[in-house]
Amino acid sequence: MNYTHDIPCFNPIINKEQRIIAIDGGIIPKPDMGQLNAFLIKDGEFSFDSIDNLPLITIEKNQRSSGGNLNITWFDRYIELVEEGDVFSVYKHIATGRTLSLPKVIVYTEADGRLSDCNYGTDYLLHVNAGDIVSFINKFGDRIFAKKNGTIGWIDLA
Repeated sequence: MNYTHDIPCFNPIINKEQRIIAIDGGIIPKPDMGQLNAFLIKDGEFSFDSIDNLPLITIEKNQRSSGGNLNITWFDRYIELVEEGDVFSVYKHIATGRTLSLPKVIVYTEADGRLSDCNYGTDYLLHVNAGDIVSFINKFGDRIFAKKNGTIGWIDLA
């Protein structure tokens, strides 16, 4: 998920034109959300399969995905508090100047005093339909952080 600054995803990247294949699903640095990916070649066609160790839940209502997304990566993880809330606070991502709501409990202060987050740092809302089965990562207030088909994001329960 550190390859992109928009929608966070643990799936392999296959770029035939540039002859690049990246299968790292982040299972070691992010065992609470990463996945083990297997790269498959059959009859000259590339595909993949993956597995994680997360509990599965069934979604009860539809939610459309959000547009204009931000994924905070380790390299650009610094944020500033804009507005404090009870469970979620609003933060400004230093590198992009964009704001997003994050659970207060996942934001930490580094040794130099700067605030950072690179695990839940996205404003992406997953596209889900009632009856979909997703991998459950965590719950904060009225939102679930989950993974569907390798992509992680928020599901609003309100």
